[in-house]
Amino acid sequence: MSNTRDKLGLENINNDVSVTRPSPPVHSPVELERPEDYPQKSRPKSALLFSNEPANALPESAKSFHVVEKVQYKGTLRFFKHNTPGSYMSELEAAAWSIYHLIAPGYVPEKVNAHYDSNGVFVGVSSKAIPGYIPALVKKLTDEDLNNPEIVKGNAIGTAMSYINEEEDYHTGNTDRNGMRIDFDMSIWPILGLFKEGKPIDWFYRTRDPSKFRMTANDINKFPDIADANPFYWPTKPQPFLREGTRQVLSKWVAISKNAFKSVENGVYKKLNKIDDFHYYKFRTFLKFLLLSDHMLGTAIKQHLRNDVTHTDARGKHHKVCDTLLRHLSDRKEQLRKTLVHMRTFQDFLASHGEKAMKEIRQEFADLNQHLIASEVRKWTKKPERSASTLINNMVDTDEVEKTYDDIFDEARQQAVKSMLNRKL
Repeated sequence: MSNTRDKLGLENINNDVSVTRPSPPVHSPVELERPEDYPQKSRPKSALLFSNEPANALPESAKSFHVVEKVQYKGTLRFFKHNTPGSYMSELEAAAWSIYHLIAPGYVPEKVNAHYDSNGVFVGVSSKAIPGYIPALVKKLTDEDLNNPEIVKGNAIGTAMSYINEEEDYHTGNTDRNGMRIDFDMSIWPILGLFKEGKPIDWFYRTRDPSKFRMTANDINKFPDIADANPFYWPTKPQPFLREGTRQVLSKWVAISKNAFKSVENGVYKKLNKIDDFHYYKFRTFLKFLLLSDHMLGTAIKQHLRNDVTHTDARGKHHKVCDTLLRHLSDRKEQLRKTLVHMRTFQDFLASHGEKAMKEIRQEFADLNQHLIASEVRKWTKKPERSASTLINNMVDTDEVEKTYDDIFDEARQQAVKSMLNRKL
């Protein structure tokens, strides 16, 4: 990858956007689905049926600032989150989810889709319910849980993929004790933050500055107890700005989130660093992200985000949002690779566990390809003239994955040898 990519001056982006919306197909006023003329994973083909039941049974203190409703789609429970009509956030959140899903499909909702109304205006996003999901606000991670290998594995994957995706909103309402993740509208924050609505005070504390998500060997070695990166919410970070007691009292008078991890919970998450399995799955998650080609990332993004959505940067230049998002993720991937290959701990991981990790990653990619094939077979049954190009474009190129792994392994080995020679001189 090039080290001289054009920087877009995104920190000073203005609100001027231009987009030509595609004309939606005709459908009933209550139906919410994606336009026919844009490729999309799992595009709902029938109306979402809204329920009168509350979206969850959480205590009032856990109430989301989002408007969320239960919906049924073909007998399957989903949660529908309303967004400002016409906002890009529904598409952007679905696109962000798709990156999490590529990295760790078992630790995020199986499906997330942006939806528009009968007037062609995007109005929200639906997420397939995760069976048994109980947020960490209600069922917390405990010291006893650290003896459970599956819980340790899940938290390694959950924290690692959130770190990769520059998650700004990793609080107790958006994860569970098993490392599952929901709610992605503040992921890849240096980009999505440019389009999310809020008050000036919100952006004073929650800046979109990419440096707050910088990657360092220090943070990765001490993971998940990060110090160089500074997201607003993180499992090892105390509640921002206000002491826990003050926050409790103040919340009686003004709307204030109490979803931050408390200090006792911070301590439990910090203990994950002492567990060998945690580091194995942490590095395996980082490695899988490095193995995702730009083509795979771009294909995932463009299945949810319209290609004609544009923004204007600080210099007055227009850019496609999907290209800006892909460029940012590609740069993020390059930064992570440069950091990891110079780390003794990652070099040791590849030497001792690289083949095991690759065997597991190969299987995950094989499962993804089989899922895509089965999906296309069902579509061909209904429409035999359907082109095979979509399937070929979406499938993981396993030869490319193997080559990328070999390149990473060789680069890490060269750095390890160089460091060893320097120590002996």
